[in-house]
Amino acid sequence: MSSKALQSFVFAFGMCVVCALLLTGAAMGLKDRQDQNKLVDQQKNILKALGELEASEVLTGEEIMARFQARCELVYLSKDGRMSAQADEVFTLPLYLVREAGEIQKYGVPFKAYGLWSWIYGYIALDGGGDNVIGFTVYQHAETPGLGAECEKPWFQNQFKGKRITDQDGDFVSIWIAKGAYKDEAKPNQYHHYIDGMSGATITSKGIEKHLKKTLSQYEPFSKALREQ
Repeated sequence: MSSKALQSFVFAFGMCVVCALLLTGAAMGLKDRQDQNKLVDQQKNILKALGELEASEVLTGEEIMARFQARCELVYLSKDGRMSAQADEVFTLPLYLVREAGEIQKYGVPFKAYGLWSWIYGYIALDGGGDNVIGFTVYQHAETPGLGAECEKPWFQNQFKGKRITDQDGDFVSIWIAKGAYKDEAKPNQYHHYIDGMSGATITSKGIEKHLKKTLSQYEPFSKALREQ
C-alpha cells in the first residue's frame, strides 16, 4: 500500500471512530433526557391520580418533580400489607402516600393491564379509608385510536372518582367495567363499583378490569387494614 493510500485509510478510519464516538455520546445524552422525561410523566400522572395536580395546571418538569417530592412519599409493601421505606425481596409493592400530620390521607398504586394490542400503564388512587377511589390515570398504551385509546380520555378516567372497591357488605370486589352503560348491566346495589365501558373496545375494557382487580387485590391487606381502623 502506498503512503498516500495509507494516509487516506488512516484518515477514513479516524473519521469513523470520531463519528462513532459522537453518535454514542449523543445517544447516551438522548437516553438520559428520555429517561428524565419518562420519570416526569410518571410523577405527573401519580400527582393527578392523587388529586395533587389539576388537569388545567401547566408545570415545568422541575416543578412537577418538586411537587412530587413535597407531597408524595414512596414506600413499599409486603404481601401481608407491612410497610418499608426500602424495597427488597419481601417489600416489593410500590405505594405512593400523601400524609397530613403523619396520618395517611390518600395513596396511589401503579398498575399495568393488557388491552387489545398493548400493555396499558397507569395509576389508581384511593382515599385514606382504603375504599373510595379518588383518581385514575393512564400514561402509556398503544390501543386503537377512537376505541381502546379512549382509556386515556377524561370521560373514561373521571368515572373512577367516587367509586368503591368493596361491595355493600364491605368485601373487596375492585372496579367493574361494563360493555356499554353500566346501568344497563349492573344491579342498583352494584352501581358504586361499576363504570361505563368503551364502545367497540370490550377487550381493552375487560383487560383493564381484570388486571386492575389483580393489582388492587395485591394491595388489599393494606387497604383492608385502613378500612378497619
